[in-house]
Amino acid sequence: MERKEQEEFEQGLREVQVLSQDQLTSGLPTKIFGGGLALSVAFMFILPWYIGVLFGVVYFFAMYSIHENDSRAIVAWRRALTKRSNYWSAGQVKRKRFNVIDLE
Repeated sequence: MERKEQEEFEQGLREVQVLSQDQLTSGLPTKIFGGGLALSVAFMFILPWYIGVLFGVVYFFAMYSIHENDSRAIVAWRRALTKRSNYWSAGQVKRKRFNVIDLE
């Protein structure tokens, strides 16, 4: 029975993968690849050429590391970094009284 459940689970994963495919260029989402390439080329023309090359190497190494197993990983990283719980807040939380009224 366990083997059949495993096969059904794997079939379900294959069906979901078909519905959630992303367009990739060299293993990265196309928008991220194109943006990094455009920034690298822009830096090569605006700043000394080696800074553009250095930026490209660092950018693509970081993006390949992030997207190695998940093409939508940047969404998860962005959400994790911008969560409200990540912001520092000064002060302490005031304790509030909580009264329970028993009507019986």
